[in-house]
Amino acid sequence: MPKGFQKIRVVAPMVVAVLSVAAMGSHLGIGIKFADLNLSNVNPGSMVNLREVKNLPYVISNRSNFGVEVFLEPEIPKNTNRGYEPIPKAEWITMVPNRFRLAPGDVGVAEVVLKVPDDMSLSGKKYQVNLHAHTLPVNTIALSVTHSVTFSVGDKGEVSPSSLFSTDFDMTPTLRLKNVPVGKKISFTDCGVSAFKLVNKGDVPVFVHLKSETSPTIIQDSEWKTQGDPSWLTPKDSTVSVKKNKIHTTDFFLKIPNSPKNYGEKFFFLIVGEVEQSRTRLYSRIYVETELTPSETSLK
Repeated sequence: MPKGFQKIRVVAPMVVAVLSVAAMGSHLGIGIKFADLNLSNVNPGSMVNLREVKNLPYVISNRSNFGVEVFLEPEIPKNTNRGYEPIPKAEWITMVPNRFRLAPGDVGVAEVVLKVPDDMSLSGKKYQVNLHAHTLPVNTIALSVTHSVTFSVGDKGEVSPSSLFSTDFDMTPTLRLKNVPVGKKISFTDCGVSAFKLVNKGDVPVFVHLKSETSPTIIQDSEWKTQGDPSWLTPKDSTVSVKKNKIHTTDFFLKIPNSPKNYGEKFFFLIVGEVEQSRTRLYSRIYVETELTPSETSLK
């Protein structure tokens, strides 16, 4: 640890953990929506997506007054809950994505996937792993939040086909569209924003299914209370193939109905990308500010 560097850490069993400090005029804060979890009888050779079994994604929010970079890492705990031993290897847990660049107020969502080796000698064991989120230092101060996942290993050897595929995949986390016309179908590129990117950093091609969905309450942003109808936002391609070690760009189309209440409004949308092979889901938040008054193009 660099000299003069201070790391403020909290261990947080609750669903919502918020940690913030003021440093030399800057306000550094992150919020984590998650909870300490316990899983029973996870079979050797199986893969478990915590969102699927517990309906609880790992949600990070930037509560700073500037952009921050947040890193997610599984950790082998030094101290464990009673009756559990440290997980043998942190690599049994994958957090996808494991890194976020978040503007003030932005929210990132990660998948947490547990893969237990196909080794019957693990049956009956009880393990703990910690999930660690931390920022880079700002004015010598960094923040970190830790949650724990405990699980017991069952006795049925059953290899999950999903575990054979890479989860090293990422996509654009946030886009902001301003002065969007009402009543006209436009694309993201029409709004002058950067391309929507799907990044495959793995060694096998992946198929990704894209769609707009209603945002669960746990990943909604309190400052953007009006959620746009998912049917207003459609992908150019609902399924895309991303080659190994490649970046694929695509586009979406947005049409907000022509109604007086939709002018000067702030909407947010949630784009879900589901990796077919691993069934992991990644999320992109789209923030939309509509035009204040009807333009010539929106009247046509």
